[in-house]
Amino acid sequence: MSFGIFKRAVKEAASPVKQVAETPATLSDMMKAIKQLPSLSETVIRAMALANDENYRFKELVDVMKRDGAMTSLMLKVANSVVYGSTKPVETVDQAVIRIGMIQCNRLITTVGMKGALKPKNPDVANRINILWRHSLLTGFVATHLNAKLGLGFTGQEYTGALLHDIGRIVFLLTNEKMAKRVDPLTFRESPDILAREREMIGTDHCELGMEYSLRQNLPANLTQVIRYHHIPLGADINNRTLTDLVCAADHLTNYALSERRVSDYDFKSNPSFKRLLEKQSPDFVEAFPNCIVRVIKAATKETREALRVSDF
Repeated sequence: MSFGIFKRAVKEAASPVKQVAETPATLSDMMKAIKQLPSLSETVIRAMALANDENYRFKELVDVMKRDGAMTSLMLKVANSVVYGSTKPVETVDQAVIRIGMIQCNRLITTVGMKGALKPKNPDVANRINILWRHSLLTGFVATHLNAKLGLGFTGQEYTGALLHDIGRIVFLLTNEKMAKRVDPLTFRESPDILAREREMIGTDHCELGMEYSLRQNLPANLTQVIRYHHIPLGADINNRTLTDLVCAADHLTNYALSERRVSDYDFKSNPSFKRLLEKQSPDFVEAFPNCIVRVIKAATKETREALRVSDF
C-alpha cells in the first residue's frame, strides 16, 4: 500500500524549523486574525446544509451549483474526466450530477470550496496546508467507508465532518505561522496529551481554534461539535456523539496509516471510539474487523488519489 501522495510533502514540512527572534502572536492576536479570514462562499455553506438533510432533493443540489459558475465548470470537468469512463460528453449540470452522483457532488463542492477559501500566498504555508488538506481528505474517505461497513446510516455528514475536523490546524497556520511550525510538526503521530501540550504552548488548542472558525462561518452545529470534540468525543452532545466517534476513529486510523505506512498491525481496540462504534456488532464481525480495516484504507487511498486528480488539490 503506497502513500506517496503524502511522503515528499510531509518530509519537507517536518524538516527542522529555524528559530526566529520575533515574538509569536498572542492568543488574542489569533482570535482577531480568525475574524479576518475569508468567508466561505454561499455555495459551500448551502452544500453543507444539504449534507445534513437526509431528504434533500436533486433539484436543490443542482440549483446550488447553477448559481456558481466556477463550481459548474468543475462539475462538468469531473463528469467528463476519465474517472467516469464515458465517451458521451456531459453538457449540463443536471447531467453532471446524474453521472457523478448527488453525494459525490456534495463532497466535491465542500472539498474544493473549503480549500479555495483558505489559500495562502506564502508557498511554505501553502505546502503545509496542502498536507493537512490531503490528510483530511483521506480521513473523509476513511470515515465514509467505516460508516458503510458499520451500518451507521450517515448520508454525507461523516465525510464533511472528517474533512473539517482539523480545520483548526489550518487556522493556526494562517494566524500564527511561526508558532504553528513549532507546535505542529505534521508527523501525524499524535500523543494522547496533544491538546494539553498545545494549550500549554499557545493558550488554546487546534480544536478550540477550529470551533471559533466554525462558529464565525455559521457552519452546521453537528460539524462544529465534530471539530471541537474529535479528540474527546464524549464531550459532544449525545445526538452528535456517534458522528464524532466515527470521525475520531477515522482520524486515528488515518494517522496510523500515514505515520507507519501500514495498517496490517493496527490495533483498533486501542481507540475508545472504535470500541463504542462496535458495541452493537456481533462477535464474529468484531473478530473479522482487522481485515475490514485493510480494505477500508485501500479503498480510501484510491478514492483520495482520484479526488486529487480531478479537483486540482
